[in-house]
Amino acid sequence: MKQFGFLVSMSLISILLLPSAASVPTVDTAQPRFAPIPMLADFTPIKLPPGVPLLPGLDVRVTNDPKDQNEVSVAVNPSNARNMLIGANDARGPGANGQEWWCGAYATFDAGLHWSMGLLPQQAGLANYTAAGDPSVGFDHRGNAFFTCLGFVRQTSNSTIVNAKSTDGGLTFQPPVTVAAGALGAPFHDKPYMAIDNSPLSPYRGNVYVSWTNFSDLAGGTSPIYFSRSTNAGATFSAPKRISGGLLYDQGSQPSVGPNGEVYVSFEAHVGAQARLYVVRSDDGGNTFGTPVQAAPIREPGNTLPPGDYRTPTIPSSATDNGRGPYSGSVYAVWQDGSLGNSDILLVYSRDKGMTWSSPIKVNTDTTTNDQFFPFISVARNGRVDVVFYDRRNDPSNFLLDVFAGVSYDGGVSFRNRRITDAQIDPGTTIFIGDYIGVTSLNDSFYPGWCGVANGQEEIFMEEAPALRFVAVRA
Repeated sequence: MKQFGFLVSMSLISILLLPSAASVPTVDTAQPRFAPIPMLADFTPIKLPPGVPLLPGLDVRVTNDPKDQNEVSVAVNPSNARNMLIGANDARGPGANGQEWWCGAYATFDAGLHWSMGLLPQQAGLANYTAAGDPSVGFDHRGNAFFTCLGFVRQTSNSTIVNAKSTDGGLTFQPPVTVAAGALGAPFHDKPYMAIDNSPLSPYRGNVYVSWTNFSDLAGGTSPIYFSRSTNAGATFSAPKRISGGLLYDQGSQPSVGPNGEVYVSFEAHVGAQARLYVVRSDDGGNTFGTPVQAAPIREPGNTLPPGDYRTPTIPSSATDNGRGPYSGSVYAVWQDGSLGNSDILLVYSRDKGMTWSSPIKVNTDTTTNDQFFPFISVARNGRVDVVFYDRRNDPSNFLLDVFAGVSYDGGVSFRNRRITDAQIDPGTTIFIGDYIGVTSLNDSFYPGWCGVANGQEEIFMEEAPALRFVAVRA
């Protein structure tokens, strides 16, 4: 069936990317540090010379390595805004000569001037896995960093979901804790994402939430959304539970947290030939969930969107306003949609805890027929809504990429756009740029992260984008 092929193709994010890995090196399980990388310094500076400050609006190269990195998640420490963490798929994995994907973790303690480059340790929950990816990172209100990702064995399709904790701002990580136990062949766990309850008024503050897709097999079986939580700062996770109700063919879930601890999980579901955006809510800290509510229909642009070989799956992104501004409690979701004739970024919002939803609003403000894709959303504590996405509006051939941001000061009703990248990205026709990019927001700025190309290699880039720039041009 058509929807089966779409969903299974996304589950093979890493399986089809590289050849099989060779033997895996032995790792000292007594040391909760990154897996060793031969001939790589523990602390690799970005391209800026020492002493040059990170200037707002300047693209910053986070990674600096001949191996590829892609698929970005970004987080800022709420107790120290100079400490940021980025997660990505990293081809410096534990296979022979670094020929496998793994979970790359990059931390800065000087607001982006210098970045460390490391990998999650191949220990505990990842000890028996030879590849890893699908990163998601975050901080709790105490400054602890967390990293959720998928681990798998290419030859057997054995897979697991893990979460690793760092108490030093993301510089080193403890051995990963299992969230969803592995199984040979089926079920295949895929596309995890994480949210942490940092809401000051929440009775569940500090909880860590993870959602993912559970494929019953890789040949067209069902794929419901599953969920697990930690109530002890990542030490253990609850037994996985299905939260997508009777919706059987689902993918691309993402949790977020409201001001009073409400947990929302968005995902795409296929009902027959129709793709739809759903959101499901928990009012008791992820212990139980209600019935998923349809938020919008989705018309997928499909993997033929770019004139190349990299894929562009439709993965919704969602966020909740947990501040005290005029739109507190609002829930937002974005996705790429082809209903207007080309691929655009659409957004819907809910003001009543996900029970009813607005009509779709177009985030990209260009008047071209060029494509936009891979949207990601975050909300600042003051209620500003930030959406970042790949954008082709500046290339008449509809091929070269920029990263753009759409920013809203009126609760998602209207958006202003700004180009983020300093130069267009040539992705070529054969590389894998990942399935998503990322952004995180502070009151006066936001930090997008994306996969770019430098000297023919995929690298991770980020930028500080002060929100005041948008205020200055609103009139």
